Parts: sequence; structure tokens; C-alpha cells
Amino acid sequence: MSRAMEDYIAAIWRLTLHGGTASTGAVARRLGVSPASTSYMFRKLAEAGLVDHKEYAGATLTPAGERAAAGYIRRHRLTERFLVDILGIPWDQVDAITDQMEHALPDVVVDRIDDVLGHPRTCPHGYPIPDRSGNVDEIAVRPLTELRPGETAVVARVAEHDPQLLAHLGDLGLFPRTEVQVLARDRVGDTYRIRVGNREHVVGRAVAAAVYVADA
Repeated sequence: MSRAMEDYIAAIWRLTLHGGTASTGAVARRLGVSPASTSYMFRKLAEAGLVDHKEYAGATLTPAGERAAAGYIRRHRLTERFLVDILGIPWDQVDAITDQMEHALPDVVVDRIDDVLGHPRTCPHGYPIPDRSGNVDEIAVRPLTELRPGETAVVARVAEHDPQLLAHLGDLGLFPRTEVQVLARDRVGDTYRIRVGNREHVVGRAVAAAVYVADA
């Protein structure tokens, strides 16, 4: 499978993890390519038996496509975990570095990384790592914007594709497994006053919406 095909099936996997189909536009936006290129790749993936694709209806993964995508996602997220936990690379830099490394890593290396790390369940940004059989251990999450003033929760995951945003979230201490409390909301300015550890911050909606929490 080519690198481009892996990128596409991974995008479809992420967009359809909870059901539905991945539209041409959604996949194109996620990968930063044109809709025409995406339509062409959908047809190519369908010919390879990896996706079911109907014109104007988007794409879903076949069982073979799901297995391949889960393996790719597993490789990506374990590599990110290795870069952060073992090499100390900042979490806002590992996505781009992993994109350069992951396609060359054989399964035996990925499995060894998993063993060395003690079989982590999530990537540094909080997203679940599929196991060797492709199973995913999901938990119920909601955006921080849904918390009521006075409510406390635990950061489960954060939006992972904007390095500047990730660096900012790190500066605020909003890492997975960190407790966060919404102290107040200013509906006029659309800002949130939050407590993270012993520090208080005021964040805008864009930042709050990038943080997903689970019950404490």
C-alpha cells in the first residue's frame, strides 16, 4: 500500500469511527488536498477492496480497509508516544515527525515499541491506540465548552493537528489526565475562566472547544 493510500484510509477511519460516511470534502480538508484528488483516490481504494464508495455519498472502509487503517493508526500513535515518552520530543512537534517516520516502520518494530512502553492505551494527545487485533478502547468524552460553571472533569484528549494550539494547551497545563474546573463563563465575550491545578486561566471558545473531557 502506498503512503498516500495509508493517509487516506486513516482519514476515513478517523471520520467514520462512530459511524456514518466520510465525505469527499471532509477527507480533502483533513488531508489538505483537492476534492478532485480525493475522488480519484476513493476510486483507487475501492478498486483495491479497501473502501466502499458511492458517488456523492462518501466512503466507508471495508473490513480489509478497517484492519489496514487500524494498523496505521496504531503505528502512528505508538510512534508519537515513543517520541514523547522516551525521546522527550514536545507533544506539539511529534505529529509532523511521526508522519516522516511511520511509513517505514515494520510491524515487528511497532510491536516492540508497544512492549517497551508497557502497552499504552492512548497517544500523547489522548486518542486511543488500537491493539494488535485492531480493537479500540473508546471512552465517552465531551468538549470543555459543555461544562457548567463549578463543574470539574478530567482532560481526556485534545485536538491534535494544530502545533500552535497544542503548544498553547501545553502552556496552560491542559494535558490528558489533568483535572480542570470551569469557574465561570462570560457569554458576552464568549470566554471561560478555568482552573488547572493551582492556576487560573481565561480562554476563548476556540481553545475550550479543542479540549475534550471525561467525568472526574
